[in-house]
Amino acid sequence: MYFFFICCYLSCSFLFSFFLFLSILNFLLSLFYFLLFLFFPFLYYFILSSYSLHLHYSLFTFLSSFIYHPLFLPLYIFYISLLFFFPYFPHLLYSSFFSHPFSTLLF
Repeated sequence: MYFFFICCYLSCSFLFSFFLFLSILNFLLSLFYFLLFLFFPFLYYFILSSYSLHLHYSLFTFLSSFIYHPLFLPLYIFYISLLFFFPYFPHLLYSSFFSHPFSTLLF
């Protein structure tokens, strides 16, 4: 049971951080294109005419849109509830691991 909570916690935290990273990256890329459009419109149209960069932008927009997908909502709720009910859960996990008598064999 404890192992199940550890796996769920780690997978949810990885998914949450991964999609948060994608959304931040998408925001920065959109901001870059917006500023480019404001100050250098000709360069903006030249860059967007390139197929690879346009595909790159579309790929990040597509990937970061998954952060709002309803399928990930239970994972976010579970992750937030773990943080709320067990605020010291990672600390307990690491301390229980390193306080184990055989943990010194790892170093």
